[in-house]
Amino acid sequence: AIKELWKHDYLGFAATSKHEALAALEARQYDKAWKLFHEQKLHYLKHASRSHFTRLQTLALDASVSEDLANVLRLEGKHKTALVHALYWVAASPRRTKTQDRKLSAYFNRAKNRFGGSPHCARSTPPSHPAST
Repeated sequence: AIKELWKHDYLGFAATSKHEALAALEARQYDKAWKLFHEQKLHYLKHASRSHFTRLQTLALDASVSEDLANVLRLEGKHKTALVHALYWVAASPRRTKTQDRKLSAYFNRAKNRFGGSPHCARSTPPSHPAST
């Protein structure tokens, strides 16, 4: 019975994947980190399915990994794509935090500076979260 429980410890598997991904990131092994963060997402989705999460709960859990994916892309200099992941992370979050605001603004500015002007967006500042208006 215990072996059966361990077989479905998706949160434990997700934590291990994240830990290994962060170690890979520190070693500048970006492809390996990317793969491991996606494994973390897969384990999160399996946990959400097994635990009968709602669609919004599943979305928030899945999107939480996008903060780390955005960081990988930032380190690789892929600022426009990093911004997309940061937007997904913030948009799917049940509550917007000051940390998210700061990071989103930084990602927006990097994308804007990298490509000159607005990153294919009509606004010069990040959009406000629907829950904060």
